[in-house]
Amino acid sequence: MLLKYFIKKISDENLTEIEKTSCLHYRNVKNQCIKCIETCPTSAIIKKNNSLIIEEDLCIGCGICKVNCPSQSITMNHNFGVKNILKAVEENEIVVFGCNYGKSDGNVMVPCLNGLHPELLTLLFLYFKEKKLKFNLSKCSTCTIESKAITFKNSLKNVIDFLEDIKLDPLYDIILNNNEIPQLTPKTITRRELFNIVKEGSVNHTTEIITSIWGNNKNKTLNQREILVDIVTKLSKEENFEINIDNALFSNYKVNEKCDGCNYCVAICPYNAWNVEENEETYTRCHNVGQCRSCTQCLTTCPQNAIEKASLSTDALTGYIKKIEKPIVKCKNCSTTFVMKESDKVLCSACTKREELRKSLFNKN
Repeated sequence: MLLKYFIKKISDENLTEIEKTSCLHYRNVKNQCIKCIETCPTSAIIKKNNSLIIEEDLCIGCGICKVNCPSQSITMNHNFGVKNILKAVEENEIVVFGCNYGKSDGNVMVPCLNGLHPELLTLLFLYFKEKKLKFNLSKCSTCTIESKAITFKNSLKNVIDFLEDIKLDPLYDIILNNNEIPQLTPKTITRRELFNIVKEGSVNHTTEIITSIWGNNKNKTLNQREILVDIVTKLSKEENFEINIDNALFSNYKVNEKCDGCNYCVAICPYNAWNVEENEETYTRCHNVGQCRSCTQCLTTCPQNAIEKASLSTDALTGYIKKIEKPIVKCKNCSTTFVMKESDKVLCSACTKREELRKSLFNKN
């Protein structure tokens, strides 16, 4: 009971914050994202003076905003209790996820099941693929936070679809009735063991996972993305898997000949998923699937409509991959160098506009 209380206590302390440097509300002022406002069940996130404000008195730390944020810009103190979730799953033979707010029973308690991020669910299924993970949704139908657990069910479906693409069959059960909950044996620990968990962590496989994830992280938050990419990359060394283009975890893009090297995609991407390499003769645009969070800002805002979704295989998770290479030429008029968009184009964009204006004025006369 002491361990269960400890886990609950940690997961209750969820101070929610928005990272402005990656938040699409701040990065794209022409089409400001308000997904967090739209999905918050307690209206704790408001827009004030063009800024997103979280009302701490209204925020209950359910994590729904975090799951729905397209750029993963919402963080929570103790990261939704993830560190303790990993330990609890490791230590229990029978794993039942319960909800603190809905008061559904379990031995792995989280603030709200809807707050389990797809990346976290994927990690759990990959690390503990021999265990059957049970999710207690018995109280969700009457929950005031989000009835019927729609967010959780969507996340779980996306995760299952992805795992099936890489030929893994996740073991899980959905509990809809309290009578279906298995007998849970409380784990008893000594006071010394409890302090070891807090101070050093259990010396087991999960602690190694946590250490590898937190090891060099200055912000002390779980870099789920990095560790997930690492796992899938290792799996692809044994076999390359084709991933559904509409999967919810990874996105791949191609760049067509309309690209003029404006680098708008590089500027708007919150996670440096686009990279440019230039020398005196060539311009090369590269994309990193692992860095990309699938926010689609590059796709929807490219001024030239030069970016398109592309098919994806797991061997693409190897870093930056070249998407297009174009020659760099000198403008015939002003000698400014520019990326050639069309083979017969000899003027830079500025000189092209001046030439078009000159011709229009000449035709009017």
